Amino acid sequence: MFQINHSSLVCAFLVLSLSMRRSIEDLLKKQPIIFDGAMGTELYNRNHFINVCFEELCVSKPAVVRTIHEEYKNAGADVITTNSFGANRYKLAEYLLADRVRSIAKSAAELARSVAGEEIFVAGSVGPLGKIVGKEIDERDAREAFREPILGLQEGGVDFIIFETFSRSKELKVAAQAASEVGIPYIGSLAFGERNISRAGEGIEEFFAPILELPHPPFLISFNCSVGPKQMLEYLEDFLPRTPLPVLIMPNAGYPQLVHDRMIYMTTPEYFATYAKRFAELGASAVGGCCGTTPAHIAETARSVKAFFRHRIEIPSSPAMVNLRTPPPREARSALGAKLETGSWVTSVELTPPLGYDLTGILAKARTCKEAGVDAINIPDGPRASSRINPMITALRIQQDAGIETVLHVTCRDKNIIGLQSDLLGCAAAGIKNLLIITGD
Repeated sequence: MFQINHSSLVCAFLVLSLSMRRSIEDLLKKQPIIFDGAMGTELYNRNHFINVCFEELCVSKPAVVRTIHEEYKNAGADVITTNSFGANRYKLAEYLLADRVRSIAKSAAELARSVAGEEIFVAGSVGPLGKIVGKEIDERDAREAFREPILGLQEGGVDFIIFETFSRSKELKVAAQAASEVGIPYIGSLAFGERNISRAGEGIEEFFAPILELPHPPFLISFNCSVGPKQMLEYLEDFLPRTPLPVLIMPNAGYPQLVHDRMIYMTTPEYFATYAKRFAELGASAVGGCCGTTPAHIAETARSVKAFFRHRIEIPSSPAMVNLRTPPPREARSALGAKLETGSWVTSVELTPPLGYDLTGILAKARTCKEAGVDAINIPDGPRASSRINPMITALRIQQDAGIETVLHVTCRDKNIIGLQSDLLGCAAAGIKNLLIITGD
């Protein structure tokens, strides 16, 4: 399990979050935050193919990138992510752009900020370097390679950095150290492999432990890419309830599934939003999308999650607003209570409410019991899972027509708290004073 210095976490977050335009921590307390979806998918759908440097489009075709940001903002995203995932010296070198890392990252941040304004947050996307730290490059070179885009993103106005789709804890730790040196908050995100481990074979605790031990740990940990929402839920169902930090989940749109010998792409926005809500129900603090997701997926997710997790405003009550009563002693509550209090012998008979609406028969039986000296009639609620006349109505009529107290069974299994409160108020109004509270009958 994780070991984390909570005092350093709080201090680090308070210091780093000063650069944010408004507190993301406050928003996290209200309801799950909605992140945007895929950028690469949207660029590809707009006829920018994989032989193009997507990050450079922030400079050469900014209108295209801006439009995508606007669509995600209009979809209800609380956070939009810069188009800078591959903006590092090693990946840009493939396009002869290694000397433009910082300027491209800055342009990406400025574009996103121009759309976000002061209304929503901007996350600066930083992906893996494409080199194995400690084998192909040393840690010092790796840290400097991360500093370049981070500085550009910070200059362009991002609120925090998100290290996306990492599979090696050593590389993520170096990236986190670079963010801490620059002085900007960050999120660390793991990309799963075929099982609930990273692509490099590290388990969840093993992967995140190094950055949680840093003087400036992340303010969120994240899981993104690689698998669809169904698989992501299976991987995280046990982890989410015990996470040491707030969690962001950004699955892919999903993989095809075999249904009646057909491969069906169950990647509709509604399908995706169903799982997003389940993530939030399990305790995820933020949800978004990765590869294959679109503004339509985020719009449906925002609608479902935000509607379900409305912020509750608590109105404090003062003692003066509450009319408190001292409960009467048991002997004063009912004739049955008086006998129980004195230890007298009590006789009760159970009469089951009829299947129909005619109460003639049960009322006659109740009168017979009264004449025989029975103290109370037990009224069960839905015995043997059969539909019968309402037991409260039955109890009320017996008390009124037969003149004998009833003991009404109140079953909690099939009622919510409002229904139970309504029944108790009804009993108080009807003079039904003896209740047997049980799970089910």
